[in-house]
Amino acid sequence: EAARAVADGADEVDMVIDLDEHMMALIAAVQADIAAGHVLALPLPVIYTLTIGSALNMAKLQISGAVDFDEAMLDKIADIVCTSLVSD
Repeated sequence: EAARAVADGADEVDMVIDLDEHMMALIAAVQADIAAGHVLALPLPVIYTLTIGSALNMAKLQISGAVDFDEAMLDKIADIVCTSLVSD
């Protein structure tokens, strides 16, 4: 839908994520990693913004043509995001 909206001339695309069972499983996994000390004990909305929120924004930039990330750059960005959340 987002790609079609951009192709139709939209200069902004808002997306809504349904918190279905997959998202709930992801939240449970993050909470387990926080409890185990693997991930910084940040509020879930902050972790969401730094991870999924960042990924969505990167996708919007890519779809709009504002950036052209290759696979290596996407991997580098993912590493930076993941490293920023790792507990020492």
